[in-house]
Amino acid sequence: MQHSKKNWPQLVIGTDKAFKTHLKSFFSEHGISDQQIHNIHPMKTELTIDQVRDLKKDLYIKQKNRLAYVFHDFDRSSLEAQNALLKALEEKNEDAYFIFLTKNIHKVIPTVVSRCQIIDLTGGKTVTAIDDKVTQSLDRIIATKKLDCFNDPIFKEVSKDKTLVLIDQIIFFFRQKLLVNPEIAVKIIKKGMLLKDKLDHNNLNPQLTLDSLLIFIWKSFTIKK
Repeated sequence: MQHSKKNWPQLVIGTDKAFKTHLKSFFSEHGISDQQIHNIHPMKTELTIDQVRDLKKDLYIKQKNRLAYVFHDFDRSSLEAQNALLKALEEKNEDAYFIFLTKNIHKVIPTVVSRCQIIDLTGGKTVTAIDDKVTQSLDRIIATKKLDCFNDPIFKEVSKDKTLVLIDQIIFFFRQKLLVNPEIAVKIIKKGMLLKDKLDHNNLNPQLTLDSLLIFIWKSFTIKK
């Protein structure tokens, strides 16, 4: 289903204060009352696939009603939940509004991002600048199909915080490649998001985590199925 511009799903990036202002303006503009707003928050640590299933049932039952579904902390959604949302985004009726609030767009899968109108309330500060050395190393892997980036100082002796930043930069690098090589880029972005989430919430070795992602990137461009 093609969405009209007025009800295109929104992916809003910003702070809690900015979200509050945006939502107030949006609801006023579209004539949405408090009774028509469904606020969806992550259960415990993340938004789950069960919550998405409940949402789909609600959409089916109330398919002729005007409703706004607001997903808070959407960057805390599981990959399974985000994938499950894709069908709901495509099949929702004209009077259902979806608003995804996130403070980190890098944790939203590309297939969801591509189906949304991006509203950046940070003043353009959401895109992480990529270190030139990171770009050069990744370009070299793609061009030469050689895994020699382990010798690059920027990827050696990394702390947890530095690894999280580097993974963010790698994810952003491959977001820029989505139009050039979408299949490989999406695969690498998902892998990066998964490893970053595991590193952020578990006691993983930062160096091994980064090395694992670099090897995955190299294999993606060198091993043909």
